[in-house]
Amino acid sequence: RGRWVFVRFALSTGLALFLFCLLRWTMVGQFGVASMGGGYLSGHAVHYLNEDNIRYLPEDLKKLATEILRRKRRLSPPNHLSPFEWIKDLPQHEKIRMQAMAFGPDLITAWTVAIKQLKGVEPFHDPKENIDPMKYGRPLSWFHALYYDHETDRLLMRFSKEVLIREWKRFGRWLVGGTFYGMRVFISTRALWLIWLGLLGIGKLFYLLFAQNLDYDRLKRWNQDLGILTMVGASLFVVGFIPTVVFNFPFPRLLDLIGIYLLPVFVCATLPPFWLKKQG
Repeated sequence: RGRWVFVRFALSTGLALFLFCLLRWTMVGQFGVASMGGGYLSGHAVHYLNEDNIRYLPEDLKKLATEILRRKRRLSPPNHLSPFEWIKDLPQHEKIRMQAMAFGPDLITAWTVAIKQLKGVEPFHDPKENIDPMKYGRPLSWFHALYYDHETDRLLMRFSKEVLIREWKRFGRWLVGGTFYGMRVFISTRALWLIWLGLLGIGKLFYLLFAQNLDYDRLKRWNQDLGILTMVGASLFVVGFIPTVVFNFPFPRLLDLIGIYLLPVFVCATLPPFWLKKQG
């Protein structure tokens, strides 16, 4: 019974998600549910951008990359350098943290340059402000929503792929290091899951007090269903966590949002099955 419930759930949810992603791929050229994959991936790609990498880009991307690097060199220190140029002697976990500091400025720089190249507009009238727009970031969300479209995202996706293919070893180290970094952030005291874990402990205490008097067969089925729900919740968390590490950066606010996938599991697990019949 438990296996069949899990299979039915997988077919009704996972298959539907796959078909949606397949439809999106045929219509916009990207397989997934995120609408700005290329833009966020560029936050990583600009980390590795230098004059040497630009030489190997296709001609139509060299203009974009050259302007991105030109503006990056004019950012406030230390963001004017690649994070790999100023974290050489730091331990690995500190290198990951420094990459987090560089992610935002690199991302915004790539966005604004791509929009300028395709749309001919910039968020500010003052050229100095457009060099380091994160310092004056209040209008950026409006500007991004108005001018960032699929054409812009496709351009940045092509740019990011070209750079990351050349830097696949260092990007691969980031994927491994970023995964451990993200899990460490998630289990820190800032994560909501600690509250849910405390509720789980309280719920299990009640369970131990009352379960011995409950109907055995119905209690067994209840435990099976809870096990399936736990697998589903954990799977949804993993499905949300992996794209965060690949495309974005595991900032605490993003991990807390992904952690909401675990909430139904903790809620059900902390509620003892009072509705089950007593023995006899």
